[in-house]
Amino acid sequence: MRVRSIGTGNKRDSRPFFFFQAMTYGFALFGALAGTGGLSAMSPPPLAVSRMMFYPVGLVLCFLTAAAAYFIWTGGGQGGVPALRLYILQLMVMCLWPWLFFRLHWQLFAFFWGLLLLGLISLTMAGFRLCRPVCYWLMLPYLLWTLYTVYLNLGYYLLNSLPT
Repeated sequence: MRVRSIGTGNKRDSRPFFFFQAMTYGFALFGALAGTGGLSAMSPPPLAVSRMMFYPVGLVLCFLTAAAAYFIWTGGGQGGVPALRLYILQLMVMCLWPWLFFRLHWQLFAFFWGLLLLGLISLTMAGFRLCRPVCYWLMLPYLLWTLYTVYLNLGYYLLNSLPT
């Protein structure tokens, strides 16, 4: 069985770049539709930043991760297919986290969901590193920001859900 190589088309074609940008921002937008309901009424954990910081940071992180996926598509070789599948899977997990935390108020479940997301991001980064090391570095800020948000998730849960 022959494995199809990805990204063998015209290198100057910008459609794949815009596809990965649109897909990544689309998943992020779906997650953002959950809103931040009730967060202002909760006690924030130490090191919490303003929730308005999440929007510009999210825009930059979406751009970087989508660019990494595009670079894998255009030059990742045969190893790029599984890495891109992981990329799409972690996007799906990522966009559900705000719904779990903000809409359903399942903060503890959302924390474990965040740990799952961290694992999937790590696996995606490992696959990207094997294909094109620069893509690993493009994903690193996203991993660190997700680690920070998982910390915040646990902090909000511990400070606001447990009896004092």
